[in-house]
Amino acid sequence: NPRKPAVLLFLSSDDAGIRLTAEEALVALGPDAEAAVPIVAALAKPRATSASRKTALRILSAIGSEAALPTLVAALSDKSQTIQLLALAALKRLGPAASPAIDDLLANLSGSASTRRYVIQALADIGDAALPALVRVARNPTLKLDVRRTAIQRLAEQKSPAATRALAEGIRDPDKGVRSACSAALMRQTA
Repeated sequence: NPRKPAVLLFLSSDDAGIRLTAEEALVALGPDAEAAVPIVAALAKPRATSASRKTALRILSAIGSEAALPTLVAALSDKSQTIQLLALAALKRLGPAASPAIDDLLANLSGSASTRRYVIQALADIGDAALPALVRVARNPTLKLDVRRTAIQRLAEQKSPAATRALAEGIRDPDKGVRSACSAALMRQTA
């Protein structure tokens, strides 16, 4: 296709070295490569090879465009944990622009410990829009303690009145581990 910039054509090369060079070029361009999002997103589709999908998600993360949101959300449900983590890292990098994905992020709290940590980090980086979701996670007694503690730690970093209220309420939680984490978080907030 003569209309595609050469670097995008090189992403489809059979030569791994050429593909890597193209990836590095697009990653280096970062947000300046936003026009490439539709083409790169097509490489992240489930029918593509695992290597192509990983490359595409790394590039989409570096570009940091909201236009990649549908592709990133779709990758959250992939069977490959690596693909899921790359999508989570890209959503985390989007920050507040990833707020439409809050429910999709919450759906991934049942994954591995790494996945759960990335979900909480992405929610925290979304900011105020995800604060209610972080509070729900911290309060949810059906979730593993590590998930709740991570949410509590990220709530403490928010330093907002709503986060402080949630931490103060957490001191009365039936779970000793949650009470302790909330107490320590409140102490860090006031230090």
